[in-house]
Amino acid sequence: MLLWGAMVLSTACTNDPPAATEACLAMLPPTCAPEVNPKYADIYANILATRCGGTSAGTGCHGAQGRRGNLGFNDIDEAYEELLGHGTGGQARVLPGDPECSVLMERLETDDTAKRMPYMAAQLSAGARCAIQQWIEAGAPR
Repeated sequence: MLLWGAMVLSTACTNDPPAATEACLAMLPPTCAPEVNPKYADIYANILATRCGGTSAGTGCHGAQGRRGNLGFNDIDEAYEELLGHGTGGQARVLPGDPECSVLMERLETDDTAKRMPYMAAQLSAGARCAIQQWIEAGAPR
C-alpha cells in the first residue's frame, strides 16, 4: 500500500514521493462521536475541501494548484474517484469497509507530523477523524 502526498495549505505541502507502509493501523476507536454527518458530501464540504483543498483559488496541497500525490479536492466527484483509486494514478487511499488499512486513515492518525495529514499542522479533531472513519466503515458510499 502506498502513502500519498499530504493535505494542508500550499506553504506547508510536501512533494515527497510516496512511502510504503508495513501494516495497517493497530486499532481505531470502536465508538466515536463524529462532528459532521459521516456522509461523503458532508465530509467533503466540511473537512476535505476546506482543510485539504485550501482556498477558493485552489491553492491548498490538494487544491487545483496543488494536487499533491495526484489527489485533488477542488471537485467533489473527482475527489471521490481519486480517493477510491478510480482517478489519476489509480491508487486507492480509501478501502471501503476497512478504515484500519485505508491510507487516508493512516495519514490522519499518525503521530509523525512529517507524514500526518494535514501536513505539518494540527491533527484534525477527533470528531472529524471519526466522521471519516465511520464513512469508510460504512463502505465509503458516494
